[in-house]
Amino acid sequence: MKRVLTLTCMILLTGLVTVSCSKEKRIERRLASKSGKWNIETYTYQYYEDGALVESGAYSNAGYFIFDEDGTVVQTYTQDGTTYSYAGTWSNTRDEITFIEDGDATVWEITDYRRNEMTLEFTDVYSINGIDYRDVYVMELEKDR
Repeated sequence: MKRVLTLTCMILLTGLVTVSCSKEKRIERRLASKSGKWNIETYTYQYYEDGALVESGAYSNAGYFIFDEDGTVVQTYTQDGTTYSYAGTWSNTRDEITFIEDGDATVWEITDYRRNEMTLEFTDVYSINGIDYRDVYVMELEKDR
């Protein structure tokens, strides 16, 4: 009986590890599949000072990411008529995507993921001269077809 219980626990543990890894790999493969291009459908931001919202905004069709299988990424976006482009590297877990550009890492939480859509959120919390700041950024991405 003890042997059957041990075997059952090992099978369940193996299944759990396989399922956890599969979401991470599924996201990784999906990000870089085909052209690897993901359009930024909406980009929103909210700036807080000491818990009070002081500024917010939203942009539609703000740009795109191109994820490559080799771990490189190019981000191009337009803000107020000016286009910016950045290159760096990326990696992911089942819940986050990390972008590294010029040695600086930014970790975005994957708050929603579907086959062709994904929502990313980044929150930056800091204090300056006794004032607590919190900046929240949200990107809704859609796979380019």
